[in-house]
Amino acid sequence: MSDAPATSGPTTSPQPSTSQGSGSSGGPDETTTSEGFTTSGTTGDDSYYCNGWDERATRPFLEVYSDPAMQTPMANGSTWPIICGGQGSWMFPVFPAMGGFTPTQGMVNFAVDIQVEGFTGPGGQFHLSPMYPYDVECSSGGETFDGGFTHDCIAILPPDEYLEDLSVLDGAIAAVRIDLLDPEGNAVASVDFADVVLSAEVRPGSEDFCF
Repeated sequence: MSDAPATSGPTTSPQPSTSQGSGSSGGPDETTTSEGFTTSGTTGDDSYYCNGWDERATRPFLEVYSDPAMQTPMANGSTWPIICGGQGSWMFPVFPAMGGFTPTQGMVNFAVDIQVEGFTGPGGQFHLSPMYPYDVECSSGGETFDGGFTHDCIAILPPDEYLEDLSVLDGAIAAVRIDLLDPEGNAVASVDFADVVLSAEVRPGSEDFCF
């Protein structure tokens, strides 16, 4: 995790950025579709920006939600429910809204660091992705992602050693740090939460595969 103190919302970076929920100028000016994702323009004849990307933002910003309709912001003290992913694996999803620069080939990257009190994976962290690729370009025919969502997500898979009994994660406290990276790899907007509460209520016997 970053040595910077955790806060109740996003941290700032040397580049200008906005805070989640701040509503400050330069942040998102977005149109939300009935499917719950943000789109703000086209990238070509048959594609458009999607999955939370707002090309009209004048400064980098990052907001994160725990539901695909983007109605439940993640914050200190909020609940983060586990869901069934489209490939049959349990995951804790993060649905981002962001913008502020031009993506490279319809992609952006995040740096993701998730620490859960009392639970670590093989590398010593619950989840660590220094360069998590994320698609912000969709075809005009529409796309469906893991779990049947029309809004993609950052998928946090629990370490394998907890799959036999995911209920042990229920109520655990997660520290969540996610940085939005520009095409040069610089963190230009961040969220940093110290106490997000995991919710891992799953059907008995369904731990390995959720369908």
